[in-house]
Amino acid sequence: MKLLLTVFVIICSTASHAQVLQIGDMYELPQEKLFKSAIVELDSLTAHEIMGKIKTWGQTGFNDLEVVTKGETDNQITFSFLTNYSYQAQAGILINDAYYVRMVVQIKDGRARALFFDDGNKFYPPVPGYSGAILARTWYLIDFFDGKPLTKVNNRRLLAFKVELDKFIAKFLEEMKLNSKNGILNQDW
Repeated sequence: MKLLLTVFVIICSTASHAQVLQIGDMYELPQEKLFKSAIVELDSLTAHEIMGKIKTWGQTGFNDLEVVTKGETDNQITFSFLTNYSYQAQAGILINDAYYVRMVVQIKDGRARALFFDDGNKFYPPVPGYSGAILARTWYLIDFFDGKPLTKVNNRRLLAFKVELDKFIAKFLEEMKLNSKNGILNQDW
């Protein structure tokens, strides 16, 4: 009995010291809903060649490049895609969820800046006797930071999403084989 009580106290004390996300952990610029940015440099490539490299990556990085591409100019391309993640909810139930991210890649000769924005929730179909449908992009992850402490479930949810987004960004940078500098530079990036 004493051993069981000791194990319970240890588990509770370590669980209470788990990372509690703050708004700055999720967003570089909360007012812009900017999760993260990365500046990549390729001194020897023109803007046109970098655009081609990004499109080539997009053909393997996404299931359907045409569906996720939302806009393109000579010096910018925008993608909107779902990031899948899983988290443990009440009573140990594993929830699989997805969330929209908007990726804007701005391009100049020798460099590109990738910006990853909070693009809203996915569509949730109605649950008879429980809730109506929730339309896509009606709320944002920033809405969890409303001045009240995060619940344990919402903290796990946001942390799981952040881990998956960070993996996606790292994979993008790795597959592009570009050196990256994190953070936002001035307007003349």
